[in-house]
Amino acid sequence: MDIAVGNDIVGLEIKKYYTRYTGKHFNIRVKNLYHGSIVSIKGTLNFYTYENDRIYSVPIEIDHLFIKQNYTVSNFDPKHRAINSFAYYEFYIEKLKTDVSSFEDIRLISRRIVHTFFYELNMKQFSDHFIGKFRVRYNLVWLKERGIRIRSWVRFFCSKKIYRVEHKPVVEFFELMVRVTKILMLIVFLVIVLLGLMYVIYDLSKMIIAIAKLLISK
Repeated sequence: MDIAVGNDIVGLEIKKYYTRYTGKHFNIRVKNLYHGSIVSIKGTLNFYTYENDRIYSVPIEIDHLFIKQNYTVSNFDPKHRAINSFAYYEFYIEKLKTDVSSFEDIRLISRRIVHTFFYELNMKQFSDHFIGKFRVRYNLVWLKERGIRIRSWVRFFCSKKIYRVEHKPVVEFFELMVRVTKILMLIVFLVIVLLGLMYVIYDLSKMIIAIAKLLISK
């Protein structure tokens, strides 16, 4: 969900997004759309129901919002029911002062929205193009899910297990042997995979060289 309002001087944007691993997030930003600096803004962000009842308000006071700069509103409760169920919002600006002019009583009203709650019911993520903070061209959801599964499997496979028998020294020795065996099996598996990849790369390089020689000979 991405809802924005604004005029030629100032704007406000509410963005709600989901990730499978960290859940729901909100980002409320006031934007400077003016060609110069905004000295101060004093106003209120009001949330309304479909019946036009105000259910939540967030005071906003900003000093020195420079050109093309954004201000992130952090003094709101992301767990408040209004954030999840509001029909529209109003950015009421009581006073706004730029470097050359002053304005009062500005009302910016967003469009009405319909909440589907799709992601609350289905938290499966279908698109992820980020490695950390860097965006890539490819969708990495499948790769990240397999990585998490492999990491969980490796942790379980190599984790310490408890075996109960009568003699404690036997338990410790048996436990040690099991863990060493699992680690050796994991190392052998990784070596086999690495050797397989090296063989594939070697075979592909031979094929590429053969094709190049054939093209040169022609």
